[in-house]
Amino acid sequence: MKKSDPNIIYTRQQIGDILQSLVIDKEVEEIKSTGKGDFANVPAGKVCYRTVQSSSSTQVGALTSILCGVCPRLRDCTPDGEISPSNCEYYKQWLGVEYF
Repeated sequence: MKKSDPNIIYTRQQIGDILQSLVIDKEVEEIKSTGKGDFANVPAGKVCYRTVQSSSSTQVGALTSILCGVCPRLRDCTPDGEISPSNCEYYKQWLGVEYF
């Protein structure tokens, strides 16, 4: 049986055991939903799991996930300039398209 076999069916008990192993290994943490914020779509009091943020992990700003936030030519870029979002070579590479 292969790991990627789509026909594998796990029981609730097996999934629970896997989650508990991840909690013990400090890969995920078990928390209860507050019903607010990140848990707005989860009923309050329901047990949830989330990945653990290690203290050594680097926190980055939201703009680093947007191409312009890390662009080396950001200061030269203007809507109507020689360097602009409409003719940006970095966008083309990032999106994998030939024409923007």
